[in-house]
Amino acid sequence: MKRIVSICLAAVMALALLAGCGASQQSEAKALTATPQELADQMVAALAPVQELVEAGEKVIDNYYAIDSDVITGYKVYISPAFQAEEIAVFSVAEGRMEDARAMVEKRVEDLKASFDGYLPDQLTQLEENAQVLENGNCICLVTGQAEGAAAAAKIFTDAQ
Repeated sequence: MKRIVSICLAAVMALALLAGCGASQQSEAKALTATPQELADQMVAALAPVQELVEAGEKVIDNYYAIDSDVITGYKVYISPAFQAEEIAVFSVAEGRMEDARAMVEKRVEDLKASFDGYLPDQLTQLEENAQVLENGNCICLVTGQAEGAAAAAKIFTDAQ
């Protein structure tokens, strides 16, 4: 009888272990169906920037972000040409490389802070209070701007499927 109970308990524990592993794999980040380009365009509209943001070209992006093609698989970036702390950047990230992507985006935030420090203190304050680095599925973004607009743009990103 003890042997049968032991075998049953072992089988139940094995099934529980397998079920637990399956659940954790299902909860991993899924790729978003929205592209970085679509998300960035929607986020810019929600941000309602003080000055019109311009889409950054490849050469400009190379100056602002250290993009590694092994980490970033697609992107769209909008920047302010008028010394405003307003920016939208959305990146799709290669599987398993989110930490590297986060470091890249956080470095951009620090660079922005350094550029406004001692020069435009009101923009530095806005940046410190409203800059958000967000992750959703296989994407990461930077959004910063006026409080209400930044919150609206962030919501579009976090609600994306």
